[in-house]
Amino acid sequence: MGVTDLCFIVDTTSSMTEYLESFKHSIVEFNEIFGLCPLVNRIGVIEFKDYCCDYVCKFSGWKNSPSELFEFVNGLTADPNSDTPEASKTALYELTQIIENETLVILYTDAEPHSSISEQHEENNKKELIQLNKCFDWITLVNIL
Repeated sequence: MGVTDLCFIVDTTSSMTEYLESFKHSIVEFNEIFGLCPLVNRIGVIEFKDYCCDYVCKFSGWKNSPSELFEFVNGLTADPNSDTPEASKTALYELTQIIENETLVILYTDAEPHSSISEQHEENNKKELIQLNKCFDWITLVNIL
């Protein structure tokens, strides 16, 4: 069996406040499970917000165990300035830039991504289109992954 990494892509927009607390507790529990599962080589977290925030994505770096992620995960906070839709496609694109092995991806979000039919926050949608260029649709992103 090949080397497999695991990446959580976590929405940290305002609507995720309660879910983030749950995620923080889950990482602690996941640490125990991780020790029993030799199939996962490294683990990482990509936090994403939206284009109206100070930053859109932040990566924890690849770690050898979930316990090494505790500081990064405990620092995750929901941004009060963001709302739906969100930059989840940008976060997936960021993952395409850092993967080196087969990677299991868990997308932890509560809202839809930007799309051409999104009327809310049209300016953020335009910013994401520019950032992602040709990698804007889900199929292209999944094929890259």
